[in-house]
Amino acid sequence: MRIPITIKALSAVAALALLAGCSGNGSALPGNGATTQSHARVANVHPQTGVAPQFLQSIQFGRKASVLPDTPGPKDLAVSDFGTGGVEVLDHNYAQEGTITDPTGCPDGNFYDKSGHEYDADYCAGEITEYKGNGSLLFTYTASGMSDPAGVTTDSAKNVYAADYGSGSPSIVVEFPQGNTTPIASCSTGLSNEGIAVSSSGAVFVSGNSPNTGLGVILEYPSGLAGCPTPTTLGVSLTFAGGLQIDNSNNLVACDQLASGVDIIPPPYSSISSTITGFADPFHVAINHHNGKIFVADPGLADVQVDLYPSGTPFATLGSANGLVDPASAATNPYP
Repeated sequence: MRIPITIKALSAVAALALLAGCSGNGSALPGNGATTQSHARVANVHPQTGVAPQFLQSIQFGRKASVLPDTPGPKDLAVSDFGTGGVEVLDHNYAQEGTITDPTGCPDGNFYDKSGHEYDADYCAGEITEYKGNGSLLFTYTASGMSDPAGVTTDSAKNVYAADYGSGSPSIVVEFPQGNTTPIASCSTGLSNEGIAVSSSGAVFVSGNSPNTGLGVILEYPSGLAGCPTPTTLGVSLTFAGGLQIDNSNNLVACDQLASGVDIIPPPYSSISSTITGFADPFHVAINHHNGKIFVADPGLADVQVDLYPSGTPFATLGSANGLVDPASAATNPYP
């Protein structure tokens, strides 16, 4: 379950318990936000058992690989950070460029479209914010029934998709036209949604957790959300679903928070082919344009772990030295 909590800022060490805090007025790029408050959640707690990943035991899996230049590197890596209350933008060497300020200090899932616009799921405001490449606010998406979005993505036509968490109750997924708050579709999933991804053919996938069983589920809308058709429930289950992405081969890449792994699920999506491990709480995931690297935001270890994809070989660990405090999500600006 997700519990928004506002607290006074603590040390970076406390971020391992999801309690490190920063938030501030901030500004568009460049520049860093002040450190004053934080929005902490415990989305990794199983809704039935109340059991969370054993963070202290999991710390032994933290990778200490040095940060190496990523060649060719992304233009930007945008990291939503519970601790700073904003979206921290890193360059191709993972050095901090500046901060995109989240209006409420509650950034969750985020995404870059192919034009370099960054989208932020503002969990507290119940809206999706779209920013230009320089960090200036371009548009805000809101819809009836969308209260606390956790995931966001776009399709090839730049339509914007939001996965709403719904405070742990069954909620909706919403599709917006670019630059328009009148939804194309707003569909109930029966889940507390976490992640959303769209394939090159327009199929929409949603990851979330069942309020009835507490287990993670992935739904597929093969023809998209228009008309809110009945989705297909994929033949895989997760212990507690987190963020979701899709790679260039249409493999689903799904975070399983309680299992501390990231699952790769190839078409026809009936089974998991492999799992990348070594995390405490894999919350959201991103894959670079060439599908050579995967970026896993892990609030349990207060870092973003960068692995080679799909092997899972450790490449780099991004943390306080990169301006991060308590990362929730990562997005890669497409390669030139």
